[in-house]
Amino acid sequence: MFSESKLVRYDYEALTGSDKIRTIHLHATKDRIECSIQQISVTEGGYQALSYVWGSEETPFKAVIIDANKQELGYVPLTENLQSALCDLRDALEIKNKVFRIDEICINREGDEKSNQVAMMGDIYQNESRAISYVSPAVPDEKEQAGICLLQRLDKHFELNYDFIYGNYNLRNIIQTILELPVQEIPEDLQVSGEESEEDVGRHVKQSWRWLYQVANDKSMQRLWIVQDQLLNRQIIMLHGPSILFWDAVAAMNILFHLSTLPSRYQELELHCQTTSRPH
Repeated sequence: MFSESKLVRYDYEALTGSDKIRTIHLHATKDRIECSIQQISVTEGGYQALSYVWGSEETPFKAVIIDANKQELGYVPLTENLQSALCDLRDALEIKNKVFRIDEICINREGDEKSNQVAMMGDIYQNESRAISYVSPAVPDEKEQAGICLLQRLDKHFELNYDFIYGNYNLRNIIQTILELPVQEIPEDLQVSGEESEEDVGRHVKQSWRWLYQVANDKSMQRLWIVQDQLLNRQIIMLHGPSILFWDAVAAMNILFHLSTLPSRYQELELHCQTTSRPH
């Protein structure tokens, strides 16, 4: 039996070299967050870096650290956002490799280690096998699944635009040359004119446009760490709850909303539907 109530704060072993970093292996435990810590050379790679919005600085949760013999070594305190991210990482079936680099756990924030590790971030990004940006917790439901289906459909529809979009590193340049985009409009059955019947509004609501707008415009899309990851390592995915979204697809939707190719009024249809359906 585990005895979390008797656990003490995990005591980090000093890094054994100037090129060393820590990674964690996340275990498939359901009742708590449990992981083991390893030291590797930054050039070894093989780890996935997790980026997420910290949120509150309070750390009411714990990650239990165990050794190779499954003996408890102590705990590392976690913020609520990281607790949610680790639960979703553990449950994401498409993420097979459970070796991660997570600063909140992997860096001993006491003493000089933090500043030394921050100075290595460029090497860490370049040698990671993949970057994972945690968007937010999500409960898999009909809207979530419909939103993912809508994203996948639009991703396939607009993929001919991606070389043009990602080849222009300035949104202003894209706006000025927007007529050069190979695909100018969304599929006809997804278009709205602003004069939809209630039946049409209901159909668009079921397509989860509002979900797509919120995900594409999530504040994580503007975070500095994400931008740095994108510049140094193109292997980026986004985790929305336990669902995997591909960075290129979500980033493209964000740009297409800004270009009004995907008008923001689409996501307002759900609000309109909710307002008109309320009893007077």
